[in-house]
Order: sequence, then structure tokens, then C-alpha cells
Amino acid sequence: EIEVTSDMLRGVAGITIGLRSGEVVSYRDMINCMIIGSANDCAQVLAFTVCGGLEQTVALMNDKAQELGMYDTHYKNITGLHDPDMVTTLSDVVTLTKYAVAQYKYYEIATSYKYEMDSTERSGTRKIYTRNYFVTSYYSSKYYRSDVSGINVGSTDEAGFCAVITAEHDGTAYLVIIMGAGQDSDWTYSYVS
Repeated sequence: EIEVTSDMLRGVAGITIGLRSGEVVSYRDMINCMIIGSANDCAQVLAFTVCGGLEQTVALMNDKAQELGMYDTHYKNITGLHDPDMVTTLSDVVTLTKYAVAQYKYYEIATSYKYEMDSTERSGTRKIYTRNYFVTSYYSSKYYRSDVSGINVGSTDEAGFCAVITAEHDGTAYLVIIMGAGQDSDWTYSYVS
């Protein structure tokens, strides 16, 4: 169990599940909500609990990137939110994805379309849905595809719409990575095939 503190939540931005200081949560809940729901508050709670803080976690992320041969990647935060000094490349994202899907349980979690977090003393039950519109119709049915299984999507104004997608079609497995896609009133182009 982890007791959430105000330090853990300080400065959290982007997508959250609304964690509150004093709430007692589990590692399992934080991992699932972070991976499935892109919950930045859960990522920060884990960063403080496992590594002692955000800076320490970013340092470990950069060490791991170097270890994996991701020489054109430099992390500045744990959330993927914009920082002018944070960079990566398509090749490095492929390397990271191959590593991540080989890890125990990661792929199982990353291909889940929802997670239900039990109630805590500070909050009721939370239903967390993936933001990958390919694998759920919770937010929109416009892009749903039954042959897509995961993994993650995200966007910032600076990076555009990005997606790391796994799919199987006619017995062949695919990994598709989209970076820098645009959006107009009709389409989010990271979802258009």
C-alpha cells in the first residue's frame, strides 16, 4: 500500500485520476491506471514511492534509454508533457516498445481497454479507460478497430498526436508508430489508416 502525499501530487498536470493527499492506494492500481489511463498523478506517486522523487526517476529513465541504445532520446519529465529539452526519435521509440512489450505483464496491461480501481477511504470506485480510440469506443466509436490491441497514444501541442499501436491482421502481427500527426474538425490523423 502507498499513502499519497501532497508532495507526490505537487505540480501534476495533464491527465489524472484525481488522487488526493491521504488516500491509500496499491502499487497495482497505480501501475494499471498509469499505463491504461495515462494518469500522470499515478506516475508521480510511483516515482516518489519507488525512486524517491521526480528527478531521480528521470535520471533512471535516461540511464535506461542509454542502456537500451536509445542514444537520441533525452527525458526531462516522467509524463511526456512538453519540455523543449526532451527529445526522442522514431527509431528509439521502436527500441523502447520492443523492450516494453517483452516485460512481464506490461503488454497485458497495455492492451487492456479499461481498469476498475476499488474505492478508497477518500474516493469511490474509479473506472479508467484507455485513451487509445482504436481499442475502445468509450470516448468515441469513430476509430474503433477490432484487430488493434494496444499500446498507447498521447499528444501535446508541440509533438502533435502520437500513437504506438499493435495489431494483428490475417495472422500477421504489426507494430505501427505515428508521430506528429495533425487534427482538424473531422479527424485526428494518428487514427486514420
